[in-house]
Amino acid sequence: MWLNDDDFTTADFQAMRAPIVKRMKERQRQTVRRPVVVLKGIAGPEAEANWKRLEEAGTTRA
Repeated sequence: MWLNDDDFTTADFQAMRAPIVKRMKERQRQTVRRPVVVLKGIAGPEAEANWKRLEEAGTTRA
């Protein structure tokens, strides 16, 4: 499409690209990667007891 249009400028490209890049950055912010260290204490041999403690404290998300 763009190759057939001699009037397609860099400014046109950048104007079309800007909202796409903005959407991509917003989605990336929503996809937060947390380090494995957040699992410390809620996984492993004491997981069941730790989960019960977290539930009682009201710090788990359902």
